[in-house]
Amino acid sequence: MSDNLPNDPAQPNDQAEPTPAAAPVPPAEPAAPVAPPVPPAAPAAAVPPVAAPIPPAAPAAPGVPSYGAAQPYTTDTAPKKGLAITGMVLSIVGLVLCFLPFLGIPLAFVGIVLSIVAMVKKQPKGFSLTGLIVGILGLVAGVVIVIVALLALGAVGNAAEQCANGAATVEIAGQTIDCSSVDITTTP
Repeated sequence: MSDNLPNDPAQPNDQAEPTPAAAPVPPAEPAAPVAPPVPPAAPAAAVPPVAAPIPPAAPAAPGVPSYGAAQPYTTDTAPKKGLAITGMVLSIVGLVLCFLPFLGIPLAFVGIVLSIVAMVKKQPKGFSLTGLIVGILGLVAGVVIVIVALLALGAVGNAAEQCANGAATVEIAGQTIDCSSVDITTTP
């Protein structure tokens, strides 16, 4: 079928086509002088070959460092709050026991001092400020209770002295007391 097709590139051409004659090439003009190629300079010193980088190890389980991994440098950065908490606790106990002058007042005072020291040492401000405020309240309440108790004891002591001297009635804080109902015995 396609055996005798005239322009089939697969079939050899029986007819020889004349090839044009090659034209002569004119001589080229001389080019500018070119420097001869320079060979590369030899290295000054032999550089040792660089080792290939070590690939990272497979990740370990969360929270578990892998073998040979650099451990992070940790310091105890949690703020110390022992003085602040101690000052606050002693201040609270001093406020609760402020009616006992020989126990509440000293505890409140020590709580105030520890809270101030904690503030100076930059410990947590909440604990130390709470200790300072509660300690001052406990100290003031304790002092007020002591003053009231001393005034009351003085008034009672004065009334007892008046009854001992023979007074028929004594007035204490607006109350009239009959000295005949009070038994005052003195020991010789």
